Amino acid sequence: MNEPRYLPPTNGGRWAISREIEGQWIALVEDTQLFHPSDASTVLVALAIEPTDENLDHHFPIRGERGRCPTLDLLELFSEIGTKSGSQIGV
Repeated sequence: MNEPRYLPPTNGGRWAISREIEGQWIALVEDTQLFHPSDASTVLVALAIEPTDENLDHHFPIRGERGRCPTLDLLELFSEIGTKSGSQIGV
């Protein structure tokens, strides 16, 4: 089944999304350096993805000097956190 994406690819722009995880707001911007390097592991754990090097490299590839940057696919998964629980979210 192919459902339409919540975050469709954009030309020349980047998606940004934030969620509250364990009392901490985490903001992710597509292909942009993380605000805090530890956010990558925190996000993966919240998504029930083991934070192995392989998973970090897949969802947060290293982009040269910028360090780990979230992919659009990761932002798509991240957008689903809190949608069923009614917690605060922001896009």
